[in-house]
Amino acid sequence: MDARRRGFTLIEMLAVVALFAMITGIVVPNLGFQQFSELRDQAERMALDLEFARQSAVMRGAPHRMLINLDDSSFRIEWKPPPETEEIDEGALVEDEDSYYYDEIEIALSAPATTERDFEPVPNHFGKSQRLDDGIFFDFIESDLERVDSGTVEIPFERDGTTEHTEVFLVHEAGYRIRLELLPLADTVRIYDDEV
Repeated sequence: MDARRRGFTLIEMLAVVALFAMITGIVVPNLGFQQFSELRDQAERMALDLEFARQSAVMRGAPHRMLINLDDSSFRIEWKPPPETEEIDEGALVEDEDSYYYDEIEIALSAPATTERDFEPVPNHFGKSQRLDDGIFFDFIESDLERVDSGTVEIPFERDGTTEHTEVFLVHEAGYRIRLELLPLADTVRIYDDEV
């Protein structure tokens, strides 16, 4: 065997290095795109849940809220069912040949007594506690009044769908961040790419 053919030539080495550089140039940027895409998908799903809470408040005519636990990255939608009213005792109504009359019962001329109900989960999968995807977390939530980065936060929706201006920041463990902006009267939630 010839002593000159024991190793690789400079051309062969350059070809292998160029091949590795091309593969790295294609694969590495796509890894970052996949992580950003996962974060964007999670933000869009959360925006749909917020829009559902607003629309449900309008359709049911009852206050709704999204409870967000910033510590364990979970959230759920709750609503306040209409108050329960006391019904008139039908046994006290006596039928006469000519008309109905109340048999020695004093009738109050005020609104019926109601029992105010507290918030409870909406009766579908939106009412169940949902977690953000692996590697995605709530960074913080900011409203006109305060900025919160731990604990539980409530985003309320009134009967007419109005709410306060709120921004929800989602972050991926790779360093990407997205901001969801909830406007008081807009029907949609705006999603923005945010610099970390």
